[in-house]
This record gives sequence, structure tokens and C-alpha cells, in this order.
Amino acid sequence: MTTLTKKRFIELVNDYSSNTITSKNLKEIIDEIMESNKSIKEIIKENCIENITDDTEIRKVVKEIITSNPESVKDYKNGHDRAIKYLMGQVMKETHGRVNPKIAMDILVEELQ
Repeated sequence: MTTLTKKRFIELVNDYSSNTITSKNLKEIIDEIMESNKSIKEIIKENCIENITDDTEIRKVVKEIITSNPESVKDYKNGHDRAIKYLMGQVMKETHGRVNPKIAMDILVEELQ
């Protein structure tokens, strides 16, 4: 068993701070970090939990969701708040939860304008 060295802890915090991983991801990989000599980057890559932070890629997914859910878009534009929650859920589903929710919501609202 390895220990969480200062260097590895800093790397972990930096990945969290840069939105490479979320707090949920952090909880998922902490055991492996403590028991493995692998780098944080290796663990993130092996577990396919690196977040999508590229605005262009997020925007592409959002546009696909908007296009494939015209009824929900109409409901949103008619003032139904639940519609945007549904659309956001579809974005999260499509990205397997790997997108920063705040960034995705901002892009979703922008694209719906």
C-alpha cells in the first residue's frame, strides 16, 4: 500500500481545481489513489472519468439534445422550468456525467435563447 504523498495530493487538488475531475470523481478514485503507485492521471484515464471541459464539445452535445427534443425546447420557451431540467438531464446522460454541470447549463441556456 502506498501513501498519499504531498506531490500526489497536490496533483489531485489541481485536477479538482481545474475541473478535470469532480468531487464525485474524487470520491470514486480516492481508494485507488491510496492503494496504487499509479499517477493520478493514469487512474483518471483508466477509469474514464476525465471531465469534458472543451466548450466546443459541450456545445455540440447541447445542440444535439436541443435538436432531438423539440417538444421540451417548446415547453422551455413557454416558461416551463422543468423542461430545462429535463434537457440538462439529457446532456448529463449523453456525456455519462462527465461534463461540468454549471458550464453545460450555461451553454444550454445560451443555445436556447
